[in-house]
Amino acid sequence: MKPEAQERSKLVASAAALIFGCLFAVAPAVAQQVNGVLGSPEATTTIDGKQLPPPNPPFGGVIKERASQSTP
Repeated sequence: MKPEAQERSKLVASAAALIFGCLFAVAPAVAQQVNGVLGSPEATTTIDGKQLPPPNPPFGGVIKERASQSTP
């Protein structure tokens, strides 16, 4: 194989690896969709089904000793 062909094949392989890496890095970001207000009883979360059980949703509330003092 000529040196130019080797350089070209390395460039193509590097570009393909970069493209696939970017695609797989972005894919998990669009995996979940929340319908309704997150944390409310009527909220539903749709997952893609690739991971069972689904990951826990992020918790942004505060848990106190009394339920009346806690926030969701």
